[in-house]
Amino acid sequence: MLQVFWGLLACEILNGKGRDVVEHTSLKKMKELIEKKYGVYESMSNTSSQDYTQTVCWMLHWLLIYSFTAKDLTNTGLFATILTDHAHYGNLFLNVVQLKSESLTRYMIASFLLANGQPNDKYKISKNALEEIACPIAVETLATTSSTDPFSQFLQALYQDYDLDKALALIETMAKHAEGDFLLKNYVFDIKKQAYLLVF
Repeated sequence: MLQVFWGLLACEILNGKGRDVVEHTSLKKMKELIEKKYGVYESMSNTSSQDYTQTVCWMLHWLLIYSFTAKDLTNTGLFATILTDHAHYGNLFLNVVQLKSESLTRYMIASFLLANGQPNDKYKISKNALEEIACPIAVETLATTSSTDPFSQFLQALYQDYDLDKALALIETMAKHAEGDFLLKNYVFDIKKQAYLLVF
Protein backbone atom coordinates (compact mmCIF):
# COMPACT_ATOMS: atom_id res chain seq x y z
CA MET A 1 0.00 0.00 0.00
CA LEU A 2 2.86 2.38 0.82
CA GLN A 3 4.18 2.03 -2.75
CA VAL A 4 0.92 3.48 -4.07
CA PHE A 5 1.40 6.62 -2.00
CA TRP A 6 5.03 6.95 -3.12
CA GLY A 7 3.68 7.03 -6.67
CA LEU A 8 0.97 9.50 -5.74
CA LEU A 9 3.49 11.77 -4.01
CA ALA A 10 5.76 11.65 -7.07
CA CYS A 11 2.84 12.63 -9.33
CA GLU A 12 1.87 15.49 -7.04
CA ILE A 13 5.45 16.80 -7.00
CA LEU A 14 5.81 16.56 -10.79
CA ASN A 15 2.44 18.22 -11.39
CA GLY A 16 3.09 20.97 -8.87
CA LYS A 17 0.03 20.26 -6.79
CA GLY A 18 -0.82 22.66 -3.98
CA ARG A 19 0.49 22.23 -0.49
CA ASP A 20 -2.85 21.23 1.04
CA VAL A 21 -3.27 18.47 -1.54
CA VAL A 22 0.19 17.01 -0.88
CA GLU A 23 -0.14 17.30 2.88
CA HIS A 24 -3.61 15.80 3.17
CA THR A 25 -3.65 13.16 0.42
CA SER A 26 -0.11 11.78 0.59
CA LEU A 27 2.02 13.02 3.46
CA LYS A 28 -0.21 12.23 6.42
CA LYS A 29 -1.27 8.86 5.02
CA MET A 30 2.35 7.88 4.29
CA LYS A 31 3.34 8.85 7.84
CA GLU A 32 0.61 6.58 9.21
CA LEU A 33 1.61 3.69 6.94
CA ILE A 34 5.31 4.01 7.80
CA GLU A 35 4.58 4.05 11.51
CA LYS A 36 2.24 1.07 11.15
CA LYS A 37 4.73 -0.90 9.05
CA TYR A 38 7.73 -0.37 11.30
CA GLY A 39 6.09 0.31 14.66
CA VAL A 40 6.89 3.86 15.63
CA TYR A 41 8.18 3.12 19.14
CA GLU A 42 9.99 -0.13 18.35
CA SER A 43 11.64 1.33 15.31
CA MET A 44 13.56 3.90 17.27
CA SER A 45 15.11 1.34 19.62
CA ASN A 46 15.76 -1.94 17.84
CA THR A 47 18.40 -3.00 15.34
CA SER A 48 15.97 -3.10 12.41
CA SER A 49 15.47 0.66 12.67
CA GLN A 50 17.76 1.26 9.68
CA ASP A 51 14.96 0.55 7.18
CA TYR A 52 12.62 2.85 9.10
CA THR A 53 15.17 5.66 9.20
CA GLN A 54 15.99 5.21 5.50
CA THR A 55 12.30 5.32 4.55
CA VAL A 56 11.67 8.50 6.54
CA CYS A 57 14.89 10.00 5.13
CA TRP A 58 13.72 9.34 1.55
CA MET A 59 10.35 10.88 2.31
CA LEU A 60 12.03 13.92 3.85
CA HIS A 61 14.19 14.40 0.74
CA TRP A 62 11.17 14.12 -1.57
CA LEU A 63 9.38 16.78 0.48
CA LEU A 64 12.54 18.89 0.39
CA ILE A 65 12.47 18.80 -3.42
CA TYR A 66 8.77 19.64 -3.45
CA SER A 67 9.16 22.54 -1.04
CA PHE A 68 12.10 24.22 -2.76
CA THR A 69 11.10 23.69 -6.40
CA ALA A 70 7.46 24.76 -6.04
CA LYS A 71 6.38 27.93 -7.81
CA ASP A 72 3.81 28.73 -5.13
CA LEU A 73 5.43 30.42 -2.12
CA THR A 74 3.05 28.70 0.30
CA ASN A 75 4.52 25.34 -0.73
CA THR A 76 8.02 26.28 0.44
CA GLY A 77 6.84 26.26 4.03
CA LEU A 78 5.88 22.57 4.00
CA PHE A 79 9.43 21.45 4.83
CA ALA A 80 9.48 23.83 7.81
CA THR A 81 6.05 22.66 8.97
CA ILE A 82 6.91 18.96 9.07
CA LEU A 83 9.91 19.77 11.27
CA THR A 84 8.07 22.06 13.69
CA ASP A 85 4.47 20.84 13.88
CA HIS A 86 4.84 18.28 16.66
CA ALA A 87 1.08 17.97 17.09
CA HIS A 88 0.70 16.41 13.63
CA TYR A 89 4.14 15.00 12.85
CA GLY A 90 5.79 14.45 16.22
CA ASN A 91 9.57 14.19 15.90
CA LEU A 92 9.38 11.82 12.93
CA PHE A 93 11.26 14.07 10.50
CA LEU A 94 13.25 16.10 13.01
CA ASN A 95 14.93 12.92 14.29
CA VAL A 96 16.20 12.19 10.78
CA VAL A 97 17.60 15.73 10.45
CA GLN A 98 19.47 15.18 13.71
CA LEU A 99 20.87 11.86 12.47
CA LYS A 100 21.82 13.24 9.05
CA SER A 101 22.39 16.73 10.36
CA GLU A 102 25.31 17.81 8.21
CA SER A 103 23.42 17.37 4.95
CA LEU A 104 19.97 18.56 6.03
CA THR A 105 20.61 21.30 8.60
CA ARG A 106 21.15 23.96 5.92
CA TYR A 107 17.77 23.25 4.33
CA MET A 108 16.06 23.20 7.71
CA ILE A 109 17.46 26.64 8.55
CA ALA A 110 16.61 28.02 5.09
CA SER A 111 13.07 26.68 5.31
CA PHE A 112 12.60 28.24 8.75
CA LEU A 113 13.87 31.60 7.46
CA LEU A 114 11.52 31.46 4.47
CA ALA A 115 8.60 30.41 6.68
CA ASN A 116 9.12 33.59 8.72
CA GLY A 117 8.19 35.54 5.58
CA GLN A 118 5.22 33.34 4.77
CA PRO A 119 2.37 35.63 3.59
CA ASN A 120 -0.37 33.22 4.69
CA ASP A 121 -0.84 33.01 8.48
CA LYS A 122 -2.22 29.49 8.08
CA TYR A 123 1.23 28.21 7.09
CA LYS A 124 3.43 30.18 9.50
CA ILE A 125 5.60 28.33 12.01
CA SER A 126 6.58 29.29 15.56
CA LYS A 127 8.64 32.48 15.71
CA ASN A 128 11.04 30.73 18.08
CA ALA A 129 11.66 27.73 15.80
CA LEU A 130 15.07 28.96 14.64
CA GLU A 131 16.30 29.50 18.17
CA GLU A 132 14.66 26.54 19.89
CA ILE A 133 14.75 23.83 17.20
CA ALA A 134 17.30 24.73 14.52
CA CYS A 135 20.01 26.38 16.62
CA PRO A 136 20.77 23.41 18.93
CA ILE A 137 21.06 21.09 15.91
CA ALA A 138 23.23 23.62 14.04
CA VAL A 139 25.57 24.11 17.02
CA GLU A 140 25.86 20.35 17.53
CA THR A 141 26.62 19.88 13.84
CA LEU A 142 29.42 22.45 13.98
CA ALA A 143 30.83 20.89 17.16
CA THR A 144 30.74 17.24 16.07
CA THR A 145 31.63 17.47 12.37
CA SER A 146 34.04 19.37 10.17
CA SER A 147 31.13 21.42 8.80
CA THR A 148 31.72 25.09 8.06
CA ASP A 149 28.19 25.72 6.82
CA PRO A 150 27.43 29.47 7.04
CA PHE A 151 23.75 28.82 7.83
CA SER A 152 24.71 26.93 10.98
CA GLN A 153 27.41 29.47 11.82
CA PHE A 154 24.85 32.27 11.44
CA LEU A 155 22.54 30.73 14.05
CA GLN A 156 25.45 30.07 16.40
CA ALA A 157 26.65 33.68 16.08
CA LEU A 158 23.14 35.06 16.58
CA TYR A 159 21.70 32.89 19.32
CA GLN A 160 24.67 31.41 21.18
CA ASP A 161 27.55 33.86 20.81
CA TYR A 162 25.38 37.01 20.48
CA ASP A 163 27.91 38.29 17.95
CA LEU A 164 25.81 40.49 15.69
CA ASP A 165 28.76 41.70 13.60
CA LYS A 166 29.70 38.12 12.76
CA ALA A 167 26.05 37.26 12.06
CA LEU A 168 25.78 40.20 9.63
CA ALA A 169 28.95 39.15 7.82
CA LEU A 170 27.66 35.58 7.54
CA ILE A 171 24.45 36.70 5.82
CA GLU A 172 26.41 37.56 2.67
CA THR A 173 28.25 34.23 2.87
CA MET A 174 24.90 32.46 3.23
CA ALA A 175 23.64 34.29 0.14
CA LYS A 176 26.67 33.18 -1.90
CA HIS A 177 26.21 29.58 -0.83
CA ALA A 178 22.48 29.79 -1.62
CA GLU A 179 23.26 31.12 -5.12
CA GLY A 180 25.31 28.00 -5.80
CA ASP A 181 22.72 25.63 -4.37
CA PHE A 182 20.25 24.09 -6.82
CA LEU A 183 17.38 24.15 -4.31
CA LEU A 184 18.05 27.53 -2.72
CA LYS A 185 19.14 29.66 -5.66
CA ASN A 186 15.61 31.01 -6.30
CA TYR A 187 15.27 32.17 -2.69
CA VAL A 188 18.49 34.13 -2.15
CA PHE A 189 16.74 37.50 -1.74
CA ASP A 190 14.15 36.14 0.71
CA ILE A 191 16.77 34.29 2.76
CA LYS A 192 18.85 37.47 3.06
CA LYS A 193 15.81 39.57 3.91
CA GLN A 194 14.63 37.26 6.70
CA ALA A 195 18.16 36.88 8.08
CA TYR A 196 18.60 40.67 8.24
CA LEU A 197 15.23 41.00 9.98
CA LEU A 198 16.43 38.57 12.67
CA VAL A 199 19.49 40.71 13.35
CA PHE A 200 17.69 44.03 13.28
